[in-house]
Amino acid sequence: MSAPIITLDMLRQHDACSDQRELFVDTFGQSAKLTRRNWARAIKVGLSVSWMERLLSAPAWAEYEKARDAAWSEYEKVSDAALYDALVADLAEAQA
Repeated sequence: MSAPIITLDMLRQHDACSDQRELFVDTFGQSAKLTRRNWARAIKVGLSVSWMERLLSAPAWAEYEKARDAAWSEYEKVSDAALYDALVADLAEAQA
């Protein structure tokens, strides 16, 4: 299967802001194959890849949402634990 293509026209049709469209063109020209390499390149140059969720069909959105929600839940657990540890250490030192 050939890699799908993201085009400037698709970005326009889905109301991407002009700054992001300009950055897309500067980075890829009028279109880009949707490959992991180009995805990483888009992130590196500052394209808002999370915005691309607008392009998902309803079934694809449901699968993405499940994975995203599970990842977010795990992130919150780790982040909350790290905050707790940092706060305990910081306050214990300040109150010693």
